[in-house]
Amino acid sequence: MKYYLAPLEGITTYVFRNAVHEYFGEGIDKYFAPFIMPYEKHILTNKEENQLCPEHNVGINLIPQIMTSVPKEVIRIESALLEYGYEEYNLNLGCPSGTVVSKGRGAGFLADPEGVDRYLDYIFEHTKAKVSVKTRLGMYDSEEFAELLEIYNKYPLEELIIHPRVREQFYNGQPDMAMYEYATCNYNGSIIYNGDVRCAKDAQSIESRFGEGADLKEGQITTSGIMIGRGIVASPGLIRNITSKEKETCEEIWDFLEKLRIDYMAIMSGEMPVLHKMKEIWCYLGGSYGENFSKELKAIKKAKTLAQYTSAARMVVFGQNIS
Repeated sequence: MKYYLAPLEGITTYVFRNAVHEYFGEGIDKYFAPFIMPYEKHILTNKEENQLCPEHNVGINLIPQIMTSVPKEVIRIESALLEYGYEEYNLNLGCPSGTVVSKGRGAGFLADPEGVDRYLDYIFEHTKAKVSVKTRLGMYDSEEFAELLEIYNKYPLEELIIHPRVREQFYNGQPDMAMYEYATCNYNGSIIYNGDVRCAKDAQSIESRFGEGADLKEGQITTSGIMIGRGIVASPGLIRNITSKEKETCEEIWDFLEKLRIDYMAIMSGEMPVLHKMKEIWCYLGGSYGENFSKELKAIKKAKTLAQYTSAARMVVFGQNIS
């Protein structure tokens, strides 16, 4: 089973990816960069170039992600990615954000299956790279996915990454595992699972049901990988824990957080942006520590300086309580 780090806008920056790679990179086969969108005056913004440049991703198998419903823009961005040496990219057909969906992008594009078909037809007629798709099951109802899967089957996708929810669910409710199973029985390429993998047990459940050695139906394909996003931000060593059963130590988590803080200090102006960035990480990471640290986690949230943040965060990581 392969394991991938999913892209989270504003979170899985190159600073975050490098910290994960240094301390917990064992078992991570691909890192996906947060999406690129087209602009009229230039192909990539300075921020995007900064995120994608090879010197910021040394030793990391990085896959850029593109989000647009205009196929010519995909090929235009592809040209810049090829210049950077990227021979594979991912198309985002899964983002449920309202601002994205309202423009017919991300999961919003799934409401137009014929448009998706024309989109992929143009891309595969012109692409010089490997192309994967990250998709949801549809906009409103999982039954929409049968038609979408027929479309995906028409093209030589490198991988089809499936988050088995519809856009209207956002991240709520349960993934539709029956429809995911339908995909494994009716798709003719490589499938990657994505969604609600928060611990090793969750990954093992997917692998035992759909992975190598699972009791599959005749004609059903093996799930070849699992993509994890929020689960890794909440538990940075999760993939290593899954693949080698080695859990993070307090010291590793602290060193990881300190690397993030120091590296963000080096590229951000002043301590407030860094403080906000670290608090953003703790919005996910804090859930791993539970109610026993509610006071300490509240202290992180209320911290007005990096010194206050560091004091509170250290208490949580090393299991100390505010007296």
